[in-house]
Amino acid sequence: MTGGEPVITVEDKIRTFSKYVYEKELNEAENLIKEAELKSEKNIKESELKAKEKCEIRNVKLKKKHELERQKVVSKAKITARDKVFKLKNRLLEDLEDSIESSLEGFAESEAYEKWLFKMIDIYKEFILNQDAVIYIKEKDRIEFAEKLMKSYPRIRVAAGDDRCIGGFIIESENNMERIDYTLRSRLEEYQNETGLIFNEMLEEDFKNDR
Repeated sequence: MTGGEPVITVEDKIRTFSKYVYEKELNEAENLIKEAELKSEKNIKESELKAKEKCEIRNVKLKKKHELERQKVVSKAKITARDKVFKLKNRLLEDLEDSIESSLEGFAESEAYEKWLFKMIDIYKEFILNQDAVIYIKEKDRIEFAEKLMKSYPRIRVAAGDDRCIGGFIIESENNMERIDYTLRSRLEEYQNETGLIFNEMLEEDFKNDR
């Protein structure tokens, strides 16, 4: 060994090796940290994506739930409205029927009623002139008009109708083969049916437009 060359001691060698090992460990540690950070970022992004997907699914489910609830509320409201309309329709029909019945009862007590009654019966004169028949009218009319009717139609018999009769007449052949019902009660019932049908058609049209 020459006098100009530096002397490398054991301590120097240990120090150099230690530095190498430290730097290597430090680099490896830094690499591990970077890998961990990258992996962590990847996991965070994946977690965020999954969370976003879950939120979207949840939002869709919530929207569907809210829509179903809205439809239930609307459906219930429509049913309630329909029930109210039907009740109103029935009440209006009842009021209308009562009003018409009162009008018919009033007409049956008026001066014009007798002329109308004989005019309507005369429409069926061929029927009652050519066979034995019974004319049913209300008791009050029987008392007042029986004699006059039997003079006009000799082959008939005049009898009182049922207690519900408010006016008009029923003609029946004596053999019960033919029957003509022209009572005010039957006119009223026909009108009630027609009015009910008109009301129902109007309601159905309203419900169709409301759907």
